[in-house]
Amino acid sequence: MGFTAVDGPVMGTRCGALDPGLVRHFQTQMGMSAAEVSTMLNRQSGLPGISGISTDMRTLLASDAPQARDWGASFVYRIVREAGALAAAMWARRGRLYRRQRGTWGAIVADRLGWRGALRDPGANAASAPVISAPESRLALRVIPTGEEAMIVDHTPACLAECA
Repeated sequence: MGFTAVDGPVMGTRCGALDPGLVRHFQTQMGMSAAEVSTMLNRQSGLPGISGISTDMRTLLASDAPQARDWGASFVYRIVREAGALAAAMWARRGRLYRRQRGTWGAIVADRLGWRGALRDPGANAASAPVISAPESRLALRVIPTGEEAMIVDHTPACLAECA
């Protein structure tokens, strides 16, 4: 759970974690008030929001409706995702400090993925290569430029038109 009980996996009536941009979409595009969005996220989402059937997991498990399978897939995905996040955090904490060491943040992130078999090639990293994983790594570690400035330029005209 985060700041509120809405965060985390899908629950009986709560939506679980969501993109914060969705709240703005509901308000600006759907014309919903803040109170309506809050009610929807806290009381009208979750299991019945996905399945349209019930807040009771037993009912959903017994159902052959495709919506019940959609709920199950969403729920399992989120629980496995959270378990993986916890496993990664526990491995990263094992005798390691959360401080920036020599190198880049990306290299530190790559090193923290060692629990999954990620092995970084320090030479490739130092050379700013696009792939920084060692040949024996179980995961490919790629450095991907974000291009945030280009995204801002691309989206600015639409934002300005919306404000006008």
